[in-house]
Amino acid sequence: MDSTLEQLSKQLFQFLHQMDDEADTPSGCNSHSGLIDYANYSGLGGRKYEDSWNNRLAELLDNDEVATSREFRYPNNSRKKCDIIIQKGDVRIWVETKGAWKCWFSSKTGKQEENSANYKGYFYGDGKTHSVAQDIEKLNRLNSKNADYVGLLIIGFDISDDPIDPDMGQLIEKMELKEEGWEIFGPEIWTDRNHPDCRYNCWFFGKKVQ
Repeated sequence: MDSTLEQLSKQLFQFLHQMDDEADTPSGCNSHSGLIDYANYSGLGGRKYEDSWNNRLAELLDNDEVATSREFRYPNNSRKKCDIIIQKGDVRIWVETKGAWKCWFSSKTGKQEENSANYKGYFYGDGKTHSVAQDIEKLNRLNSKNADYVGLLIIGFDISDDPIDPDMGQLIEKMELKEEGWEIFGPEIWTDRNHPDCRYNCWFFGKKVQ
């Protein structure tokens, strides 16, 4: 197991817990905004969930030894941008972040919500332009001129009776992640304060670029 990737995965999971804790204001039907409604807590509003997570993660990662940048253009496709670039000394890490909404407690309806058709397309890439699978493909195209490591952080929403884990297994197999040198970290699971059945289920995939 690569120590750089292992350390980064632990940091990211720790920061997600911190963000869930700090977003303690009510939001709609939710008594605690948390990660599920971090966009409203952060002031971005709307459906800018991933932007709100990435902005805060970049802030938390940034310190005297680490510099971060957001929305950095891919060298092989000027229209595509990477969510977070981490620079620690000479080490460059490109990280994409994706939300995976399988089942969640809605701040609008006050009920558990599911959207399996949208979720699967967004997860596996079928009929979608911004999917987990497509982020993996973008990161796989990078070479050692541009990056030393690449990573994908998946922030999942599910329930214990219908977990994301089997879908994650299918994704790992479909994208041949282990064969391509990716290491798998997680899941990191905890309960959404707004409903005892709803959970955060987070994963991190990473690999050293050859």
